[in-house]
Amino acid sequence: MQLTPSPFSGIFTPRQLDILRNLALGYSNQEIGLQLNLSDKTVRNQLCAIYASLGVSNRVHAARWALRAGLVSLDPGVNERDVLDAAPDDPVRRARAAS
Repeated sequence: MQLTPSPFSGIFTPRQLDILRNLALGYSNQEIGLQLNLSDKTVRNQLCAIYASLGVSNRVHAARWALRAGLVSLDPGVNERDVLDAAPDDPVRRARAAS
């Protein structure tokens, strides 16, 4: 079985795509870090690289790009955040509950 490469693989690393998807789903840097097991500083540095690659200056523009590119959907059905919020061992859910 051969995997089909992502059309974005020449622009972003797989980790950057994960970060961009989570950003577009509305997660904060801290929540992205918890979800992907990264430090806040790593998330911030990766976002700077993503912004530079896209030619944008903030997370709103990056999120709009991700939506237009089809990395995430605004479909009101089940999305990643619904699934994650339902997972009892999710680190983001634990962090939210603690605050």
